[in-house]
Amino acid sequence: EENLLVHGGGIYPGLETFEAASIDKTFTFDHGLPGKVWASGAPQVLSKLNGSYFERCDEAAASGITAGLGIPIFAGDYLKAVVVFLCGEEDDKKGALEYWHCDGAADYDLSLASGCYGNLKDFEYLSHRTHFRKGFGLPGMAWAQNMPVLLSELGQSQKFARAQSAHEAGFVTGIALPIYHMDGQVNIIVMLSSLETPITHRMEVWAMSGDRKELRWHMGFSGTDSWQDEFQARTGQAVESGVLSEVARTGRPRIWRELFELSESAGTAPVERPCLAFPIIEAGRCRYVVKMVM
Repeated sequence: EENLLVHGGGIYPGLETFEAASIDKTFTFDHGLPGKVWASGAPQVLSKLNGSYFERCDEAAASGITAGLGIPIFAGDYLKAVVVFLCGEEDDKKGALEYWHCDGAADYDLSLASGCYGNLKDFEYLSHRTHFRKGFGLPGMAWAQNMPVLLSELGQSQKFARAQSAHEAGFVTGIALPIYHMDGQVNIIVMLSSLETPITHRMEVWAMSGDRKELRWHMGFSGTDSWQDEFQARTGQAVESGVLSEVARTGRPRIWRELFELSESAGTAPVERPCLAFPIIEAGRCRYVVKMVM
C-alpha cells in the first residue's frame, strides 16, 4: 500500500509463533525495523532487538531471534520493499552482518555504521576500528566495482583486510552488496559465513544485460561441491523469463520453493528448499538480482 508496508512473504523454519505474529503485521513510516529503514533511506542493523524500536520483541525472544538487518529497495525515491534478515545468538553458530557507510560529501572512507557479530567480540572490536578506502577490502571492492563482490577462504585471502581475525572467528565466505538510494551516500552490506552456519546454502548473482532483455550469470557460491560444478557450467548462461526475470522487471523481491539435487548419488531424491530473490536497483533500474537458497 502507498503509505504502509505490508507482509509480502517470509521464510520461518520452525518459527511458527513468530510467523503468526508477522503475516498480518503492517508498518508505517519510521516505525519498527522496516519503517526505520524506509525513513532513513538506508540499511539498518539491530544487534539487540530487545529494548530497541523493533516490534514483535516478545515473539522474537520466544523464538530465539536476537538481531536483525533491514535492507531497502528503492527505485529512485519510491520504496519498492524492505528485505529483513533475522538471526539468533548461540555459541555454536558463527556469522556476521555489517553495514558500511561513507558520506561522499564529508569523507573518503567507509566506516562501520552498525553490525551484528553474536559472541565474536574480538572480530567486532576490530571491525569498529577499521576503515576502507575505495577499492580496498571487501566493502571497498564492492564500492569501487559498483557491483556485488564475493570472496571465499577469507582467512587466507589477501583481499580481505581482516583475514587473521576472520580465520580465528571461523569465517570462510563473505559477500558485499552495494545498496543504492541517495546520491553521494555509499551503503555496503556485508554478510560473513562460517562452514557450520552458512547465511545461505547457495547464493547466485545475476546481472542485467546491456540491452536489458535478459539476466546473465554473474557469480555464485555454495558449500556443496556438486553445486560448485554446476556454477562453472553456468558461465555465459542467460535467463529471459521465470522468477528472477519477474524480480528484475517489477523491482520487488520474491519468495518461493524450489527442488534441488543435493547429491549426485543415484536414487537420491531432490530436496525442496525455500528461496529468496531481490533486486539491486541503481538510478531506478535493476542492475543485479541476488538469489539465496535458504
